[in-house]
Amino acid sequence: ESGLAIRMTPSLAVQGGTGSITNDRDARDEAGTWGNEFRWIDYSGTEAGRRLGVLIVPDTGNPRPSWSHSRDYGVLVANPLPRPAGGDGQGVERTLVKKGERYRLRYSLLVYEREVGSLP
Repeated sequence: ESGLAIRMTPSLAVQGGTGSITNDRDARDEAGTWGNEFRWIDYSGTEAGRRLGVLIVPDTGNPRPSWSHSRDYGVLVANPLPRPAGGDGQGVERTLVKKGERYRLRYSLLVYEREVGSLP
C-alpha cells in the first residue's frame, strides 16, 4: 500500500475525538469509506467552536482511481495502487515503473478551518 497519507491529531479522530470521515458517496467514517474508491474524501473534527479538517481530491488524470485507507483512529490515505487480492499475494495487480520512466500522481489538498455551522 502507498499513497498520499494524512494523520489527524487524536482530538480530531473519529475514535476518541470529535472527528468524522465523509466522501462524495455520502459514506461515513471507517465502516462506510474504507476500501472504497472516491472522488473526494474529507476527515475533520471540531475544536473550540471551529471545524478543522483535510479534504483530498485525486486528479482525474491519475493512472488509477484512488481508494480510501481511512481509519477511525486518525489515518487517511488516498491509495492509487491496486488492492491486494487476499492475504496470499496471488492475483495481485502490480504497478511496474521501468527505470527512467515517470509515475506521476496528483492530488488537490485543502487544509481548512471554519466556524462550526458556517457553509463549507
